[in-house]
Amino acid sequence: MRHPGASLTALEVHPRRVARLRQTLEQRGIAAQVVHTDAAEWLERSDASFDLILLDAPCSGSGTLQKHPEWPWLVHDDLPRLTGLQRRLLTAAAERLAPGGLLIYAVCSWLPEEGEAHREWLAEARPELRPAAVWPAALGADADGATTAFFRPHPLRWEGEGFQAFAFTR
Repeated sequence: MRHPGASLTALEVHPRRVARLRQTLEQRGIAAQVVHTDAAEWLERSDASFDLILLDAPCSGSGTLQKHPEWPWLVHDDLPRLTGLQRRLLTAAAERLAPGGLLIYAVCSWLPEEGEAHREWLAEARPELRPAAVWPAALGADADGATTAFFRPHPLRWEGEGFQAFAFTR
């Protein structure tokens, strides 16, 4: 790792992703504790605190239109379950964030319910957390709805899929 004394803990519920994550970390020489678990349950039971939490939350995948052009025609009955899980994960992550720590939330979705709504909810529900300016303004200048604490690049102007991310600090 680049920061001596730092430790990395990765939580993943899908066994295939756990194996791929372990392989990728090993190939890059990165030491990490990779835990095959439900992240929300693990965080809710844990008494650990973290200086940095990257929450790459399960989502609808609406930002992956280039890869999955059939997405708009699919039935999305799962959205209430997904947004509930996202909120549960955000709540648990906020609880585990150390003073001065940084929480980054990201989804490969363009739906406001999966990004902006959670950002607004977290700001209201957790007043001890503050939006964190982690993306340079120049990076956000070409992205719709981007500020330095909220980033949502437009997939037609961004080399990659659409996503949204926001950051808070304690």
